[in-house]
Amino acid sequence: MLSDQGERISGGDTTFARRGQRTPFLIRPRLTTIGVGSYRFQVEMALPAQPGSKGKKPTIIRKDKTFDVDQSRVTLGFASPQSLDVLKYIASQSEITEIGRLEGEEARKSYWEAFWRRRDPSPDTPENEVRDEFYQRVQYANQHFSTGTQGWKTDMGRIYITYGRPDEVVRNPFNFDRPPEEIWYYYREHRTFIFVDRDGFGRFELATSRGDTTEP
Repeated sequence: MLSDQGERISGGDTTFARRGQRTPFLIRPRLTTIGVGSYRFQVEMALPAQPGSKGKKPTIIRKDKTFDVDQSRVTLGFASPQSLDVLKYIASQSEITEIGRLEGEEARKSYWEAFWRRRDPSPDTPENEVRDEFYQRVQYANQHFSTGTQGWKTDMGRIYITYGRPDEVVRNPFNFDRPPEEIWYYYREHRTFIFVDRDGFGRFELATSRGDTTEP
């Protein structure tokens, strides 16, 4: 299995006995230690030459399939460096500094658990509503704002994850003298965000932010 940068994440070899023209088989990769991101699962099959075909090399068949891992409740238990990066959208400045100093899986896992424990509105229950809502927003951002990069990394994704669903959205796709724009209004926070699509490919960038608080 390869990451989106082509780095080999995991792999292995196995052998199947061929039975007739078609031999069904099942591969169960262990993917419990991968974080949020895009991956490519690649299978390479080497079919031995038929008996009597002396000197012929095995036939090689390659198949691959890309897939994405979203930060949802399925992956909440794994505190990868990328998972911790998402937390910076809601972390305090001191917490952001502390996240940058973490090294090793155990340190990340310990910090991850403490981070959400501090924000748990009902610590006596197994659920953490604040955490679950946060990662539902992350998943939504990845599904709706991905344009060549993961949705949570975009300007729209960052604002959505930080503030949630806008109270009102105004879209102006056909402007004669300026790029297409989308305006998000958050009335309770007294915030307005204006995004523009400068190159026409749907990559909306934050152009203007107005409100009572500092920009995230």
